[in-house]
Amino acid sequence: MITFPALPKPRKGLFEVFQANLGIYPGTSPHVIPDRALADCNNVRLKNGKITNDKVGYELLMTLGVTDQVLLIDAFGQGTGAVTTIFGTRRDLYRYDTISEEPKFITPIYTTGDATITNGTADVAGAGGTLWDTGTPKNVKAGDFIHFTSATQVDVDAIWYEIQSVTDDTNLVLTTNLAESTHTNVVYTIRQTFTATDADFWDTDVFPEAPAGSITGLAAGDHWFATNGKEIVVWDGNVARVLILSTVTSGLSITCKTLTSYKNMMLYGNMLEAGKLKTANFRNSAIADPENILTLDANEFVALEGVDFIEAMVPMGDLVVVYGKNAIAVIQFVNVPVFFAIRSVTPDIGIYSGRMVMNYGDFHEFLGTDQAYRFDGVRLNPIGTQVFPEILKRADRARSSKSLVFRSEEDLEVYWMIALVTDGDATNKSAQVAWTQHYTEQVGNAPVPYMKRTLPATAAGEFTDTGIGRFSEHSGTTTFQDLEFPFASGFFSAEFPVILVGDEDGFIWKINTVSQQGANASLVSFVTSPVRPLSDGHGVGIIRRIEPHLTKNDMGSELIVVALAFDRVGGVLAAGDAKTIEIDHSDLRYKAMRTPGRYGQVQFVSTALSAIWELDGYRVETEALGER
Repeated sequence: MITFPALPKPRKGLFEVFQANLGIYPGTSPHVIPDRALADCNNVRLKNGKITNDKVGYELLMTLGVTDQVLLIDAFGQGTGAVTTIFGTRRDLYRYDTISEEPKFITPIYTTGDATITNGTADVAGAGGTLWDTGTPKNVKAGDFIHFTSATQVDVDAIWYEIQSVTDDTNLVLTTNLAESTHTNVVYTIRQTFTATDADFWDTDVFPEAPAGSITGLAAGDHWFATNGKEIVVWDGNVARVLILSTVTSGLSITCKTLTSYKNMMLYGNMLEAGKLKTANFRNSAIADPENILTLDANEFVALEGVDFIEAMVPMGDLVVVYGKNAIAVIQFVNVPVFFAIRSVTPDIGIYSGRMVMNYGDFHEFLGTDQAYRFDGVRLNPIGTQVFPEILKRADRARSSKSLVFRSEEDLEVYWMIALVTDGDATNKSAQVAWTQHYTEQVGNAPVPYMKRTLPATAAGEFTDTGIGRFSEHSGTTTFQDLEFPFASGFFSAEFPVILVGDEDGFIWKINTVSQQGANASLVSFVTSPVRPLSDGHGVGIIRRIEPHLTKNDMGSELIVVALAFDRVGGVLAAGDAKTIEIDHSDLRYKAMRTPGRYGQVQFVSTALSAIWELDGYRVETEALGER
C-alpha cells in the first residue's frame, strides 16, 4: 500500500497599506516600488496622507472667440489694488471685463479714415486719409482683422473679417466675402495682430511706478510689460489698448524673448538688434526708466558663455537666475560703473523650456533636459528622480515650448505640464497630462510625491473670481452637501482665487472646482497598487479579499475594485476580477475575490461624476495554493 503525503494546507497572507501617499513611480518595476507608492494613477490627488479624486476636474469659464491657442493668462496687479486678468494668444491680447464678465480685445488698432465694401465681395476701398500700406512696420498687414461701422470695437463676438492682403494705402482684400449689407464710407477698426508663432509664448512682468513712457507716451504709473519674442508691448490698465514698445523694425532698438523687472530696472534677454541675434546677452534699462535702453545707466552684458540661448530670467531674492538652453548663470546688481556681477552656475545643465521654472521666492525648481532640479542660488540638487527621468523619455522635444509649470497655493500643488509624444500629431497640440507635485505632503524620508491627472493646457494663471461671492447667496437654493466648493476658508469671499488654464482652441477652463468633469465627458479616476507575491514567491496563490479603507461619503456612488494576477514578473495578465463597493458604507467593507496567480495587484477605479472617494489605504488578503 502506497501512502501519499498530505497536501499542504493553504497559507493565508496579508498585504495592508495605510497612507498610500508616496505617489507614482512611472518607469520603475511595480514589483520593487515601495508599499505606500503607486504603480500608476490618473485624476487623483493627495491630501494629508489620503488619495482622493475630489475636485480634479475642470469646467469652462469662457472662450476667447477664436480658434487659436492660449499662450498667456496673467494677473496685472497695481498699487491701487486693482487687478486685471489678461489673456493672450499668438495674435491678440485681451483683458477680462468684470462688468460684462467677458474678454475684451486690447490688441493695438488702426482706425484712420473710412472704408467702403459691397455685399458679397472681399475688396475694401479706403478714403479719408487711410495709409494701410505705409509705416514701419506697415499699418495693416495680412492676418490683421477688420470690423466695420465702429472705430472702437473691442468685443470678441463682433463680426471680424481677416485681411488676406494689402494692395496699397487705400485698397485691401479680405479672406472671405462680406456677409453683411454694403458699407459705404463707414468707420472701422483694424486689429493689428501680433506675429508670434506656435513655438512662442508671452513673458510678462510689472514695472512699478514707471515714469511716462519716452517711446510709448504712456502716462506714469504701474506698467505691465509683455514680450512674445517678436513684439514688446506696454499697458497701464487704463488706456483702451496696449502700446507697442518695440517690433523688429520700430520702437526700441531691440526685441527680446524674455524680460524681468529687477532693482528698478527692466532687463531684456535673448535679443534681436538690427538683424543681429544676441541670444546669450541681456540689456538693462536706465534706472527708473524701463523704456530707455540707450543712455544713462543702460548697458549690455553677456550672461552665458559660448553659443547659448537665454530662455528665462527669474528673480531669486537679491539675484536674477538666467536660464539658458545649455547653461545657467546668476547675475547680481552691484553698482555703477561695474553694474552686474555674473557667476556661472553650471556649464552643462540647461532648461527644458522657458516656462519650466517654478519660483518659490528663495529657491527655484526647474526642469532640465535630463532631470528636474532645485536651485537655491548656490546648490543645484535633483528632485523627482522617481518621476522626471521616465517622463523625459516620452517627451516631445519638438514641442518643448508647449511645456509649462504652475502652482495652486490654495491646493498646495505644483503642476508640471510636459508635452509628450503620445499627446497627438499636431505641432500646436497642448500638453495633455499634468504631473502634480504635492510639495507639502508629509512622507518622511521619501521623495516628494507626484500624482497624475488629465489636463490639456497651453497656458495657466490665477484669476480672481468676484462672481462667487458669499455663503448667503446660496441660502435657500440648495443643500450644503450639493455645493461644489473647495474646502478652504477663503472660498466664501468675493476675492477667492481660481486657477485657470487655456487650451489650443481658445477655451479658458477653471480647474479644481469640479470633480471628474472634463471637456466633453466625465474623467476616469484610478489608482494601481504595486505588484506583490501571492504566496512565498515560489508558488501560486489567490487574491481572496480586497478591503479599501474608504472615508464614508453619503453623496457618493460606487467604486470599482479590481484584482489582477500575473504568472511571472513583468508578465501579461493571467487573471482578473472586478466588483463594486458602495462609497456610502451601505454594503460589506470588503469584496471577496478568487483571482489566481503568482503575483497580484489591485486597482480602484471610478467613472461616474458622482463617484467621489477618499482612500486612506487598503487591505489585501491572499492565500497560497501550492507549488507550480
